Amino acid sequence: MRWFETKKKAIELLTRTGFLTCLISYILFWFTDFLIPGFVSRYFSVHVFLLIALVCGLLWSHVIETYTQHPRLRRFVVSSLGLLLALLTWKFTFGLGFERFFLVMVVFFTPSLLSFFLNDPV
Repeated sequence: MRWFETKKKAIELLTRTGFLTCLISYILFWFTDFLIPGFVSRYFSVHVFLLIALVCGLLWSHVIETYTQHPRLRRFVVSSLGLLLALLTWKFTFGLGFERFFLVMVVFFTPSLLSFFLNDPV
């Protein structure tokens, strides 16, 4: 069934393009609205792009043919996310006192633990 294979590749390209386009648009519009409040949100909700990106991302994950893992990139992203979440937690939990340190440690290591447990060893 050669027709089905080419259709699947076209669907994969379409969903990948939709996901990346909507994700980049969401980030840019959200950042613009953050810098100039109301500049974008006055006319439409930027979260529409996030919803479309989630739908396209789910569809893309179902039709993708080959998947390559990039362990160094994954470690960098997980470490950066943990550091960012730890800094945000440290900044916004100043009223907790001594428990603040333990909460920051938990938040810092949570992305690493999730990455470790969700990693599919094949």
